[in-house]
Amino acid sequence: MPDEPSLLRKLVAGLIVLGVVGAVGVLVWPLAVHALDRGHETVTVEKLAGGYVPGTRNLAIEGVLAVEFIVEYTSRDADRGKMLKRQSYIPLVTPGWSPSQPVAVVFLARAWAGYRLADLAKLPSQKGIARTAFTEGMSDSVVAEFEKMGVKLAPNVLLLEEIPTP
Repeated sequence: MPDEPSLLRKLVAGLIVLGVVGAVGVLVWPLAVHALDRGHETVTVEKLAGGYVPGTRNLAIEGVLAVEFIVEYTSRDADRGKMLKRQSYIPLVTPGWSPSQPVAVVFLARAWAGYRLADLAKLPSQKGIARTAFTEGMSDSVVAEFEKMGVKLAPNVLLLEEIPTP
């Protein structure tokens, strides 16, 4: 029969392995869910604001981009000054929306040149992957910037991350 210290070491080692596997699983879960999600749905901002939960995360959401309330973040290479990343967060709202009304959807576009904003704003819907804004991609600093502009975000606001098209 093994002695108690070796049993304890094996138990601790097993718990560590289990913890690492569990942590990796938690981190990979959103990627796995999206990878297995082959659906697509078109829905309106009004419907989402009313509490509708789509059956897929791949959405085309009909609404208006409130481009006057854009929050942008860029990061540059410190040595060369080259832009590394650009993220633009824009409320996707109903026609006639006012900042006193809660925003149910925020559209996230990455790395676009300024001229694309006007083109995107003309589209009747925005396509992307729906994310839970507060846990999958919208930082406290973005929320704070919206608050400074007087834009109220809904408690269950969705982040629609643009799917870049070639």
